[in-house]
Amino acid sequence: LVAEVLERLHEFFDLGLLLAVRSGSKLWLERIRAADVAWRACFICRFGAVPKQLSSGAASDSAVDWVRAFRAALSEENETVMSWRQGGIQEESHYVFQHFVRSWASDDKGLVAGLYSGSLQQLDWTTRSVGELFEGSHRDEVICVALNSMHVLSGSGDPGYYSRPSHDLSVKLWCRASGRLLRSFEGHEDTVRGVVLFESDGRFGQCCLSAGLDAKVILWSTNPNVDPFIASCALGGQCRHLRAVPSQRVGAKSLPETEVRVLAGAFNEVVELAVRFESASDDAKPQVLILRSFTVDTSGTNREGLSGMDCFVRPEVWARLTCNAAYPESLLAEEGVTVAGGTVCGSMWVASAGRASIVAPAVTNIFPRDVVSVEILEGHQMVAVKRTGTLCLVSWDADFQLSQRWARQGLRMYVSTLRRREPRLLVSDGFDNAIRTLRVGIAPGGVGSRNSVQTRLGSTRLCSRRRGERPGWMPFLESGMDEDDD
Repeated sequence: LVAEVLERLHEFFDLGLLLAVRSGSKLWLERIRAADVAWRACFICRFGAVPKQLSSGAASDSAVDWVRAFRAALSEENETVMSWRQGGIQEESHYVFQHFVRSWASDDKGLVAGLYSGSLQQLDWTTRSVGELFEGSHRDEVICVALNSMHVLSGSGDPGYYSRPSHDLSVKLWCRASGRLLRSFEGHEDTVRGVVLFESDGRFGQCCLSAGLDAKVILWSTNPNVDPFIASCALGGQCRHLRAVPSQRVGAKSLPETEVRVLAGAFNEVVELAVRFESASDDAKPQVLILRSFTVDTSGTNREGLSGMDCFVRPEVWARLTCNAAYPESLLAEEGVTVAGGTVCGSMWVASAGRASIVAPAVTNIFPRDVVSVEILEGHQMVAVKRTGTLCLVSWDADFQLSQRWARQGLRMYVSTLRRREPRLLVSDGFDNAIRTLRVGIAPGGVGSRNSVQTRLGSTRLCSRRRGERPGWMPFLESGMDEDDD
């Protein structure tokens, strides 16, 4: 059959033309393959991970598929940005714990809350059920929590608004599955304000980190058969926040794990820490090193230091790393890395490559005013919550000039943590015994818009209260200046 086809082709085309067509087809095929690779690279540089509907580098993934995925991701990002700018907020669900929630941490599997009583309690996202209290407890409130797939790490002390001595300055390690207390670390001389657990299946899986108002960062071992203390370093001031920055480089898990990066707030400085092994040998000990820092200069308004903080690394920073590198030389020196946060006096700031800009407190008539938690969003925006329960959205331009887009008063005072579980789903505590999820969505002329001054935040009081106390829920009320009032 092949011979017959070739003979008939020869009747209509000469051999030179057939060879030219074959050569052109190969060239065209190579260009198509190059386009597939280019669009895949564009997607990863812009959005990071490979989308679930496209396999990693499979022959069936064409440039058309990548273009469609790119457009869909861009459209979803734009819709998310607009949803946040509209500011429509509504409670979606709440989960009740046995005591007041003072701190918490979560992942895709669930959430672990640190309680006023000193104990911990776990929430399962799948079953939507709250488990029993962990075995054992701190002798003071649980101020900070971290978790991985196997363990939970917690720190204790005075939360900062009692002005009293701390009754417990310990760091404790728990089994996440059973809630059993595994180890207790003693070494801090003041309240523990930040803890970090690394991935349990990595080289740093037997290490954890803590920092506190004593300006010390301590690296501990989770291995019960060795001395718990590994190393420590001194910061330039009180540490109120500690945040791990895991490598998001595509294929990073296949690289030798040599270091992890952590950001710490040390009074009015942002400090980049590296936890590194001395060598590649199995018996090498990790060390904590200070790589770089910069000062958030607030011209005398920030006398009590930095509080909540977040970090966003643009995907292209990971994409342009050299072959065996999991991190750039310094995150704080990169133009594509944004660090943002708040201060104890209520200001908010944003920085990149050491350049910082600050906006003065937008809500000044409620005390205390410190910004306790921030989350960087798409589109040069961050959502922040103040100790008073005020939720606000702040954006910045290319010159890092900040402006407040909206503010909502609705969470109860003394909120500790605000995080996103999905692009438009917030998780927050609220100085009661509940964790809430809040849905953010575009609502022109409806709930949360300028024509409607409040958004429902539930209608069930979860805790009994004394006369004069604020309830555990409040409608989100608009305050401050919206974008259209500029």
